[in-house]
Amino acid sequence: MRSKIVLASLITISWTISSGARPAHADDELLGGYVNPFIGTANSPTFNTKTSDHGGSGNTYPGATVPFGMVQFGPDTDHPGRLDYRYDDTGINGFSLTHVSGVGCVISNEHPGLPMIQPSLKAEPLAFQHSNERTAPGYYAVRFDNGIDAELTATPRTGFAKFHFPETAQEGLTLIAPFNSYHFIDPLRISGSVEGGNFCNVGNSYTVYYAIQFDSPVESTGASEHSIALRFEEASDKTLRVKIAISFVSEKNAWTNLATENSSWDFGDIKQFAANHWEQALGKIRVSGTGPGQSGLKKMFYSALYHSLLHPNIYSDVNGEYEGFDRRTHTTANGHIQYANFSSWDVYRTQIQLVSVLFPDRASDMMESLVNDAAQCGALPRWAYNNDETSIMVGDPTAIVVANAYAFGAKDFEASKALEFMEKSGTDPAASCNGHLTRPGLTYYLNSGYIPLSTAGVWGSAATTLEYSASDYAISRYAQSLGEPAVAQRFLAQSANWRNLFDPASQTIRPRDKSGVPLANFGPASQTGFVEGNAIQYAWSVPHDLNGLIRLSGGPTAVIKRLNAFFGKLNVGERFPYLWIGNEPGFNTPWTYDWTPAPYRTQEVLHRILTQEFNIGPGGLPGNDDLGALSAWYVWASLGLYPSIPGVAGFAVSTPSFPKIDLQLESGRIIHLRSDKKSDASFYIQSASLGDTTLDKPWISWADLVSAGELDFELGEQPNFSNWSEGN
Repeated sequence: MRSKIVLASLITISWTISSGARPAHADDELLGGYVNPFIGTANSPTFNTKTSDHGGSGNTYPGATVPFGMVQFGPDTDHPGRLDYRYDDTGINGFSLTHVSGVGCVISNEHPGLPMIQPSLKAEPLAFQHSNERTAPGYYAVRFDNGIDAELTATPRTGFAKFHFPETAQEGLTLIAPFNSYHFIDPLRISGSVEGGNFCNVGNSYTVYYAIQFDSPVESTGASEHSIALRFEEASDKTLRVKIAISFVSEKNAWTNLATENSSWDFGDIKQFAANHWEQALGKIRVSGTGPGQSGLKKMFYSALYHSLLHPNIYSDVNGEYEGFDRRTHTTANGHIQYANFSSWDVYRTQIQLVSVLFPDRASDMMESLVNDAAQCGALPRWAYNNDETSIMVGDPTAIVVANAYAFGAKDFEASKALEFMEKSGTDPAASCNGHLTRPGLTYYLNSGYIPLSTAGVWGSAATTLEYSASDYAISRYAQSLGEPAVAQRFLAQSANWRNLFDPASQTIRPRDKSGVPLANFGPASQTGFVEGNAIQYAWSVPHDLNGLIRLSGGPTAVIKRLNAFFGKLNVGERFPYLWIGNEPGFNTPWTYDWTPAPYRTQEVLHRILTQEFNIGPGGLPGNDDLGALSAWYVWASLGLYPSIPGVAGFAVSTPSFPKIDLQLESGRIIHLRSDKKSDASFYIQSASLGDTTLDKPWISWADLVSAGELDFELGEQPNFSNWSEGN
């Protein structure tokens, strides 16, 4: 009797090998070897999870994908309460086709499939050792303890799996996974759908359609509720190859995606295709020159850049169709792509600026995608997942996302239409996306100048007031750039509302009730009125008016003293009055010194953070990566540039981590960042020049940097106390 191979359901989509890109610089070293996808899959060693309500893991995944791909084909481990990959686990539950990198809530992980030696309808986790895992951009492989080898790779809309079973597997070879529905087209093809959603328990839903093709015919099946096991004719090499495509529109589109993107059965070709696309993306920034003790610096940098380019995700099929926020099928304009998955509260601070600088065409499609979403649901969504608003987090962050993308070069979208939605959300308390208010508490914000404590539907009244103020400033700059001065002036005035919560006694932001009475029992570690943070962590969250904040806070000398104390610890969580660099409200704070006479303090603090809080191990991220937001922070900090001000194309300046950095723009122009870094201790800026001009303050506009093309630093091991002037 012949032995069989049994396979459980999976899902994937691919594109043709013939369209595969090659590395941007074929003669330069390949960069994918510096990427460690395992970074962020374990808890940070510097974060005490017992003193915080939040975990210390980056929540990344080590699966196979391409930049911004629809498919993320990777392993999910046997971890209580999670459906993703945790490095500390010892068993794999399956290989699923969709993942979201860095989130704190369970989502995605559709169609996990698992190879098994014994036919079964119950997928028990398979044991494995990390020494038997291999990863690279676009590739994941593992040998299970039972001898089964699994390899995964991907194209934008497909996944490709290769399973090799040991010679000792004589009783049948199996792969099992759940389905909502499935049907056979013939012994080599199966398709169907699965339902997903309920991100962070908000009740959103979507359908993923799949098309699966095998290289060996199915001989028999077994099924239980929502699961299927398939037995295959055994190939002579005991290897089963599986190609899977997905679509959010239909099974027909899934098959079209598969036929268009992945017509080859050569696993090596598809793997190389994915690697080539990553080389092209990673090659947008080339760094070189590391000193003693910095051998892992390049690995950390390119791993961070890799994680920065996983989201948003391609959402439309190869024919341009996608299911919109109105649950209808739409078609993108010819040559354009609809994108999904925007964690705007996270990515507006770092990641969307990086994508816009490096990939303005892609970023333009991303912004047009948000405009399309708003046209279908009524307003710009706050946290868009697939084809619905989840309304996760606070503020009006997508307005900042759009303004930042436009400021940094993503301009090929319906910018005026986006402004109309921004205006509506910032002035109409009823503005909503699929029933979720865009700005809860807006009536109070407009009439009283702040959002009071205990306002219905508002999480963190003070934090939300600060977020609305930052969004208003971004809208004002965006409107000004579009030639709408009246709109710009209105939102500029609104952006000053943060001042209505400034408390002279504590010299910080203090929540108030509807009568204007400040919150009692208030201190630096107070969390009431704030979101994932406390009063002192939010004290510096006025990125659009730091000069005004510093004046109200007692002036530069007093602020420097307070900041020095604040940075006594770097990653404490939300319960203590120190920096929490692993979460978004702390991202901008290290650069606050650049608005004082002590920019060298920014250089010191960033050096401590980069060397103490990040590493190249599984626990190498100090917090949730949140769709690349934290990794993009690391990239900017390593470049010595930070996009501090919402809606403004410019950077606060600090020390670059590498002596030589080249940024290749889409236009072909290369920006050169240079320094004479002699040792790990020489991180203090002595002087800087922009082209032929001396840079006399720690701020530079993007336009000036592009025009000059060169930014050079002289570094030393001691602070230059006379360096640069106060304020920006």
